[in-house]
Amino acid sequence: MASGVAIRKVPVPTGNSRFQDELSRLGSGHFLDGLGSDVTESLLPDAERFCFARYDVIDCPRAGHDFGMMLDGYGKLCSPTIDGKEAITDVIGPGECFGAVFDALLLPDATESGACEKCQVVGLQDGVALRIRNKSLIRLLRKDHCAMLGAAREFARRERCLQRRISVLHYRCAQGKIAGLLMELARRFGRMHRTYVVIEPRLSQQDIAGLAGLRRETVSEVLAEFRQRGLIDRSRRTVLIHDLKGLGKIR
Repeated sequence: MASGVAIRKVPVPTGNSRFQDELSRLGSGHFLDGLGSDVTESLLPDAERFCFARYDVIDCPRAGHDFGMMLDGYGKLCSPTIDGKEAITDVIGPGECFGAVFDALLLPDATESGACEKCQVVGLQDGVALRIRNKSLIRLLRKDHCAMLGAAREFARRERCLQRRISVLHYRCAQGKIAGLLMELARRFGRMHRTYVVIEPRLSQQDIAGLAGLRRETVSEVLAEFRQRGLIDRSRRTVLIHDLKGLGKIR
């Protein structure tokens, strides 16, 4: 697991307009989308805003802090394996949520065993995250139907991602698993250029191996093969996809 590098706490903007500006930069479809300024204002007293860097532990589970949302940057949701290694179950990007209430969807069997309490969100690159106390989240869900719809949207998104990941990991060869994973990351976090797509989260080969359920050596070989075939390029943990259709044909 990642070392617990101390995250740097930054006050939530005192003016609600600044907070609204941060939310508006996320675009539509995030958890708090559609809520009025008076509703988001009520969250500020119990909110903690954090700046983080790569390898910083963004979310250390503790009593009363069960909900977080990424405002900028990317993190990876990690859980410990039986042999003490790190298993990566998802990548969290701007506007997406994390915390025990959401992590339990990706790790349903871990809820009863208490393994969810050991889950961590670790920074993949510099960014900002918002953490809200669990009691504030419950109060918000009871008070505002738009917040309830936002929560349902987020749960549905996570479930769709989980179902796609299962179909890729269970029924494909190593090349198909990595191609399917890159396609999913491009769909969620891709930035389109004229001739290629940039996957914005900066993932190491070990990160990709954890997400695909493969050995790092296998990932290295497959990425090198994809590069030779002109499907992708890779530089400093950044993946560039040159041929989405070509990747999509790999099973």
